[in-house]
Amino acid sequence: MSLNLRSIDLNLLTVFDAVYSEGNLGHAAQRLAMTQPAVSNALARLRAMADDPLFVKASRGVAPTPYAHNLHQPVREALDLIRRGLAGARTFDPRSSDREFVVATGYGMEVVFGPDFLDWVSAHAPHVRISGRLIGHRESVWTALRDGALDVVVDVVLPTAKDFVAQHLLDADIAVVARRGHPRVRGPLTREAYLAERHVVLRPKSPEEMRLAVRQKLHEFDRDVALEVSSTLALAVVVSESNALGVMGRALASKLAGKLRLNIFSPPFKLPSASVHLVWHQSREKDAGHRWLRDGIESVFATARAQLRNRAPRPNSR
Repeated sequence: MSLNLRSIDLNLLTVFDAVYSEGNLGHAAQRLAMTQPAVSNALARLRAMADDPLFVKASRGVAPTPYAHNLHQPVREALDLIRRGLAGARTFDPRSSDREFVVATGYGMEVVFGPDFLDWVSAHAPHVRISGRLIGHRESVWTALRDGALDVVVDVVLPTAKDFVAQHLLDADIAVVARRGHPRVRGPLTREAYLAERHVVLRPKSPEEMRLAVRQKLHEFDRDVALEVSSTLALAVVVSESNALGVMGRALASKLAGKLRLNIFSPPFKLPSASVHLVWHQSREKDAGHRWLRDGIESVFATARAQLRNRAPRPNSR
């Protein structure tokens, strides 16, 4: 019959290990900061559970039975594993760790910071693996953060629940993009020229997205929407191969402009920036590896913030 682990007091195993190592109940009691009667009582409970005497009297204390001798090695390994596991939650060595972290991103943020973050991870933690996820349904994202299926989220939408922590990373300026060689949109973009064109827009994935200040402002304009797409990258590709205009973060547009042959324009009206945040669940707050991950993402975005400050927005195409 298999043993029910729920019926075992794991403290009994630490007593067993101490008595086996010391060969003396009094010395084991001192090592464990227990009284000798308490050690004897613990051994009695473990004997009843194991149906074996475990230790017999010897000239200078006690000696293990054959059963106890065979039991000690797996007990010692199990206790060491528990100790390492508990210590590992507080310590993290990026040079030797092969831990995998799962990062979810929205609005093309993986393109904005992904290459620099990959370089940072490679330089500091050559065996750590980063697994990326694109944000779909927002409610499932918050559930995945709670459950530990996701480590962090980089996004412009914040959760409303109190059990999440958010750190501001970047205020993303908004830009208008058009393909190079567009027959009408070439110089500084006016409001009339913008509204005269057809547009590719990003389909919102949640009510939280609908309430974003940028989206609310754009809804004030009577735009001719030709196509809704599901991702910012899809928007950029469609714009690059059509005469439609699109709106996206300037940092992402700058990353894609050369590869997709896009021109970048300042909006012909004032648009609020989109605040990018790093979000995690409060249960990961003290995890050393998790802190390392968050510090790395913040470090990469600090560099991006400095670069954006030095790169003044241009009112005309590039």
